[in-house]
Amino acid sequence: MAVTGNRLLTWRLGCFGLFGLLVLTFLVNAPQKATTAFSKLHGSVPSLSQDTTRWGFGNATAYNEGIDGLTDAQCDAEFPDLYLDVDRAVKYWNDKGHITAPDVDISESRAAVKILIHEKKLRVLHSISAVSTKWTTPERTLAVLHMIQRVLDAATVQGEQLPTIEVALNFQDDADPVTGTHSFWSFARALGKETHQNLWLMPNFDFWYYDPYGSFADAKWLAMQHDGAFASKIPKIVWRGNANFGAEIRAQLVDVAKGQPWADVEATDTVQKDQSSWMDPDALCDYAMTVYTEGATYSGRLKFLLNCQSLLFVHEPEYVTHYSHLLKSDGPEQNCVLVKRDWSDLEEKVRWYLDHPDEAERIIANSLATFRSRYTTQAATSCYLRRLIQGYAKVAFTPETHVPLKVGTGTRLRGWSYEKYIASYKDGNFEAEE
Repeated sequence: MAVTGNRLLTWRLGCFGLFGLLVLTFLVNAPQKATTAFSKLHGSVPSLSQDTTRWGFGNATAYNEGIDGLTDAQCDAEFPDLYLDVDRAVKYWNDKGHITAPDVDISESRAAVKILIHEKKLRVLHSISAVSTKWTTPERTLAVLHMIQRVLDAATVQGEQLPTIEVALNFQDDADPVTGTHSFWSFARALGKETHQNLWLMPNFDFWYYDPYGSFADAKWLAMQHDGAFASKIPKIVWRGNANFGAEIRAQLVDVAKGQPWADVEATDTVQKDQSSWMDPDALCDYAMTVYTEGATYSGRLKFLLNCQSLLFVHEPEYVTHYSHLLKSDGPEQNCVLVKRDWSDLEEKVRWYLDHPDEAERIIANSLATFRSRYTTQAATSCYLRRLIQGYAKVAFTPETHVPLKVGTGTRLRGWSYEKYIASYKDGNFEAEE
């Protein structure tokens, strides 16, 4: 049937009105939906008990993998116990009289890079023995710079400000020599060395990359493939490592556990290149119990053992890292088993937990909730680095950011850009270069 002119006009007006109503409804609801979606990722961060399958790690790990852009308030709320050593260093340098330019000079250092952070840009000022030497490896230097840049990129996206700082990064296992005035960001510090009070702890390089796994998140996922109840795992304590590093404590462990039915402990001989007893870190997760030992200083193995759904044994430490203070050896929040440095009580405690699997399960659950699902995630690492930048700035000098151009008038930013250093990757003093 044909539609008359007036009726056609009315029909068209009705269609336009309906379309306009739909558009208005979308405009009203879209921001709310976008805000809701954003808050699921960056806003009201879910609790550890909530389902986390959307992150690709199943229910056994947390929401914090793959996130960098939490706000300061969210970092405080989600990781309130993470920043102990930043607060310690701030207080130490406040009492000492603040960091000056000579404190970050690296000209006499080994495996160090001096950087400038300005307006959320990373600049490399000086690199010495940081490329590929006996003091470090390329992966260490690049990984730390990548982690810092990731934090700066996240701050840029969030529109948040970060202070301008000049920092000396040290990539050795032990930051020595440290004088009474030097200040480094370091992977670990010795509890018994007074000069190590000068140090600021930064996340270990393999929070970014670890051979052969790739990313730390990949290593975590592989460890989770070995998850299982304590009673279902190999009923032994396991360790593999180079006994030539930290020979006293590691060789003692091998001697104490050798031939014992409750232990699978062997040294890998890197001197003779005998790797017949080597095990990949994720394979250690097949055992009911694992054990952490320091090496020449700290050992980066700890974070990987904490990925296992296994009972972790640790000895009394001489070195600390940025997260190791979160290990608790007693009380309702116990997440590890503490043994003596001479291992004299190891057998007694191993046998006790083999006879008390329920108690072992309680400690393991605390460990997974504290570390694998929270404080060793990407989000926690990024939050820590942000707090490190902010805390350091409170007690450090304000650096010059620009230098005059060699030719013509005007100025330029000091040093090399992060991008140029990553592409060229060489040692040198880049202050004088255009």
